[in-house]
Amino acid sequence: MLEQELRQAETRNRMLVEQLPQVTYIEQLDGQSASYISPQIEELVGYSPEEWTSDPAFFSRVLHPDDRERVLAGFAQMHASGDRFECEYRLVTRDERVVWVHDGAVVVRDEAGRPVYSQGFMVDISGRKATEHALAESEQRFRDLVSGIDVIVWEADAELNFSFVNKRAEDILGYPVERWLSEPRFLSAYFHREDKARVLAADRAAIASGEDYELEYRVVAADGRSVWFREIVRAELGNDGRVERLRGVMVGVTAQKRAAEVRADLEQQLGQAQKMEAVGRLAGGIAHDFNNLLTVISGYSGLALQRLDETHEEIRAHLGEIQSASERAASLTHQLLAFSRQQVMSPKVLEVNETVTRVATLLRRLIGDDIDLVTVSAEQPLFVEADPAQFEQVLINLALNARDAMPEGGKLTMAAALDEVDEATARVTPDAHSGAFAVVAVTDTGLGIDDATKPHLFEPFFTTKEVGKGTGLGLASVYGTVHQSDEFITVESEVGRGASFRVFLPLTAGEVSGPRPEKHAGTIRGSETILLVEDEQSVRDLTRQALELNGYRVIAAAGPAEALELGDDVRYDLLLTDVVMPQMRGGELARRLGRDRPGLKTLFMSGYLDGEAFLDAEDSAVFLQKPFSLGELAKTVRELLDA
Repeated sequence: MLEQELRQAETRNRMLVEQLPQVTYIEQLDGQSASYISPQIEELVGYSPEEWTSDPAFFSRVLHPDDRERVLAGFAQMHASGDRFECEYRLVTRDERVVWVHDGAVVVRDEAGRPVYSQGFMVDISGRKATEHALAESEQRFRDLVSGIDVIVWEADAELNFSFVNKRAEDILGYPVERWLSEPRFLSAYFHREDKARVLAADRAAIASGEDYELEYRVVAADGRSVWFREIVRAELGNDGRVERLRGVMVGVTAQKRAAEVRADLEQQLGQAQKMEAVGRLAGGIAHDFNNLLTVISGYSGLALQRLDETHEEIRAHLGEIQSASERAASLTHQLLAFSRQQVMSPKVLEVNETVTRVATLLRRLIGDDIDLVTVSAEQPLFVEADPAQFEQVLINLALNARDAMPEGGKLTMAAALDEVDEATARVTPDAHSGAFAVVAVTDTGLGIDDATKPHLFEPFFTTKEVGKGTGLGLASVYGTVHQSDEFITVESEVGRGASFRVFLPLTAGEVSGPRPEKHAGTIRGSETILLVEDEQSVRDLTRQALELNGYRVIAAAGPAEALELGDDVRYDLLLTDVVMPQMRGGELARRLGRDRPGLKTLFMSGYLDGEAFLDAEDSAVFLQKPFSLGELAKTVRELLDA
């Protein structure tokens, strides 16, 4: 009866065990073979219970090779000590899949406390392991992502103590990640001084309100650089509704900031250039008409002086004053033309060191005894191509401007040097281009230039001097002359620390041009025939009279059309023509007249250099700058006829 009840109880237990989702097994104390394993094992690994229990080494074979040693050692330890065994490991199924199981086993003892066998349960945890693996992979991908991107990703508590920051933070700012995580409120010590209060206020507002925010600010890196960031901060609330932590992303925007600054600077330069060009055109037009008037004033006063004898002393003195005034006015128009880049240039090869030394000798008589003038020559000769008179005038204007900046005396240095301008420097320097340059720096120890004045330095008629103390054209004419000669100029100055103007002149090859030989120390008279073409009647009449007084026969035409109507039968030895005329440019007129007169000599007159006015003229053409004296006219005509 008892035996039957035991069998029935065993049957009920088996039925109960075989209905459970987990695998139940009974294992012998050898730790290798199972005396019983529930049928669920076949669904789990594809092997039947009979296969599992018939082979003592079967369990060892279905264990994953990477887990075998660890699991068998765990069972051996349980059997030796009697402690509970609990482990997660992998089994290889019949179709070579891998399943994860959680195994928990205990040693069963008899009434005397002796171990008899072990009994355990295996639960399939493949789904959970797959989820854990996916989460681990996702987390690793996230860490790889935030470590690899060129941004700083961080997490901090409500006290702004960092609990996480990606590795890129160390690469970008130079501070070790360990410092971010260990030092209280780490980053706040490195906010740029101009941005610190604003950033901390935004952080406090976010913590108080729980609202997200975006902000741009600078952080001082470990090497002292200021790095711009655009930061996006998100606040995370706890169960009590208060901010529990902050998460942020800091995107470096230094390059964009610099690009925006360069763009703004270029836009300002463009606006300034357009304004200067408009004023330059106006100045050139005024100078053109003014030079015609000055030519007449100076010329007729000169004619009157020639016809008055020494007995008219007072009248001659008055005429002399008229000529002096016209010369001063001519100097003013030259400055206007220099600013507007419309002066006639006569470039020659110069050696810069020699020019600086020569100008310095002249300046010592002009700048006063309270100015210590020092010259510094380059170690090597520096050859450039420039108009000698205009280049010297540039240096003189800069030196006089420096003198005015030192009312109580000081030191003025004129230094020549060789410099190489690379592409990167040229891109950020207004009007610059790359190449090898001779540089002349005019440096003073004067009052300096404030930031409000710097943008207006080269504007015409802009001056910080008292009324009546200057025309405001000195630096404007420097700017015009420099840029007309394919040169450029830079300015460095601080208030109270003086200023340094640096003129960059492209180097050239060749020997220094010698002085033009004086061909007419004697007579400047002649008897040749000259065709005079000038649309301004007063200038035409004056020029005709001056030439006729010197013995020439003059055919005067009021413009190109009248000159062309003369026909081929009219013979003349020289064409003297204005350059800028309403009907036709002087260069085109010379070319048309020269078709039937090979070798026709032409002398151009011009009050200013229009960019298109000389396109039709030969490179070797001779120009006479208005306003000119009667002596200059006679001398130039004679030299050209005799050439």
